[in-house]
Amino acid sequence: MADPANILIVDDNERNRNLLNKLISALKHNPVLADNGVSALSQLEKQSMDLVLLDILMPKMDGYEVLERIKSSKDLRHIPVIMISAIDELESVVRCIEEGADDYLTKPFNPTLLKARINACLEKKRLRDQEKQLYRELEEKHEALQAAEQTRDAMVNMIVHDLRNPLQSVLGFAELLSITVGKRPIDGKKLSHHLQFICNSANEMSFLIKSILDASKMEAGKMPVSLISINAVQLIDDICKQFDLQAKSKGVLLSFEAGSDKIMVRADRELLSRVLQNLLVNALKYTAGPKNVVLSVKRDGHNALFCVANDGPGIPKRYREKIFEKYFQIEIGDDRKRYGVGLGLAFCKMATEAMGGKIWVESEKEKDVSFKVA
Repeated sequence: MADPANILIVDDNERNRNLLNKLISALKHNPVLADNGVSALSQLEKQSMDLVLLDILMPKMDGYEVLERIKSSKDLRHIPVIMISAIDELESVVRCIEEGADDYLTKPFNPTLLKARINACLEKKRLRDQEKQLYRELEEKHEALQAAEQTRDAMVNMIVHDLRNPLQSVLGFAELLSITVGKRPIDGKKLSHHLQFICNSANEMSFLIKSILDASKMEAGKMPVSLISINAVQLIDDICKQFDLQAKSKGVLLSFEAGSDKIMVRADRELLSRVLQNLLVNALKYTAGPKNVVLSVKRDGHNALFCVANDGPGIPKRYREKIFEKYFQIEIGDDRKRYGVGLGLAFCKMATEAMGGKIWVESEKEKDVSFKVA
């Protein structure tokens, strides 16, 4: 059974209003009464209506004007209107229907005909509402599709840009290395320098690809999370040793700080390591020597607080939440470099939250940035 409809009865004759009130109540609908046109429009502003039964001849404001007001309003024109008239007012009824009325009823009211006309108008309104809802859903899907296409384009541009730079470095230094090897004797220091740049660029590409794959796995729920008790001090010490050579090749001083010799934390070792490594890759990417990058951990109540701090360009406050969104990048610093790898920070947020933690960024000064994980 359909839900009860709100039906506005507009008639200056009290006897007619009461009769329609009883008939509509018997049909299990909700009658709302108005004794003139002004009162009817006021009711329409206060309450949503599904149908209006509108008398033509009324004082203050007749049915013609009420109908015109309803059909000229973008908020009300969808409401069906049934005109109420006496037998000798049929020409007026025709005029009303031409001006937008949906049907008419003659006095005295026939209950069977009244029910049929009301049900027909309510069904017509129901279909209109469904059509409008379907149109809204199609519009929303179209907008979502456009947004998805824009996101896809942004992702493609980001991946192409972020892979192109390190790839050019690999190709460039490989070419230099080829030229160097062709000479005798080989300069060992220069050879080592070229190889380190190739390794750094290859690692950068590897991290970008891992970020894309890991973000997809996290979103699909295909990356298992296994929380165990681990020594956070040992974890970040291992990470610092892993990145020490890369930092030195850029002239960056990478240091490690711990609040004590042993800080235990429940986390997924692989995920936490990947989070800190991603943050460290970002810090090294946007810090050029002679500057500092500090990876630290300390106790924070019952938890551990990790921090990756660097002297890179500051992040404006308005961007500090958005940088964790997929594909979001900003241009900051004097050279307008883009901060973040688009997916690396998004992965860090998803992975941290999957382990029950939180991640945020602090950048109180123009040249200091600290990513924190707790």
